[in-house]
Amino acid sequence: MSKKLVLSFETERDGILNFTINDPKEGLTTDEVNQEADAIIESKALISKDGAPVRLKSAKIITQDVEQLV
Repeated sequence: MSKKLVLSFETERDGILNFTINDPKEGLTTDEVNQEADAIIESKALISKDGAPVRLKSAKIITQDVEQLV
């Protein structure tokens, strides 16, 4: 089973930028996610065709269970 943290940001030109982190730490809190999202926004290290992120829209942890058949 694998987990991913998906942060979705609104961008300067009304787009959406998704940033995925594989295997996030257990017990991650909303405050921790908000602090790191703010740091990403302030750093301006991520830029898409719709510009840099300006606001965190959502954060989700996705758990995936893969069963290989062949």
